[in-house]
Amino acid sequence: MAITRANIIVGGLTQVKVGGTDVGATKDGAALTKTPEYFEHEVDQFLDAVDLTPTNCKMEVELLLSEATLANLYRVWNEIALPSTNVLNLGIDTTTNEFTLDLITKPTGASTTRTYHFFRAVSFEASSHSLKKDDRVAFPVKFRILPDIAQAAGSEYGFISDT
Repeated sequence: MAITRANIIVGGLTQVKVGGTDVGATKDGAALTKTPEYFEHEVDQFLDAVDLTPTNCKMEVELLLSEATLANLYRVWNEIALPSTNVLNLGIDTTTNEFTLDLITKPTGASTTRTYHFFRAVSFEASSHSLKKDDRVAFPVKFRILPDIAQAAGSEYGFISDT
């Protein structure tokens, strides 16, 4: 078996962009999850499913934003408006803020940069942070990646590119 050392990726994120804006430092990298669901075709005559039909699929990206800015809190808490001053108003809104999401990494020793680009990302889960004298403030965020039906079939969520 041939081993290509360059294919062994080591290294975290070098940049995260939400809506095209760099959100600064992160902690513990990013977790990307793609969850397909299938209907299992079961028959009495066989002990296992004889076929599978896809019924649902979803993608999620989880991050910990280390820079506790008001702009980052706006993105995490899906607030009404991006703060244009040093005030973030906290309100109740029925709209959903959608962003593009880019995760950029340059693996250690690699000559290429890998970019994960998602067309539609929405912060969709509860997110809390603590204000403690012996710990840093960081904003956990989980983005639900939604398909963009205007994109070509097979690339509705986005793409991963090596440059």
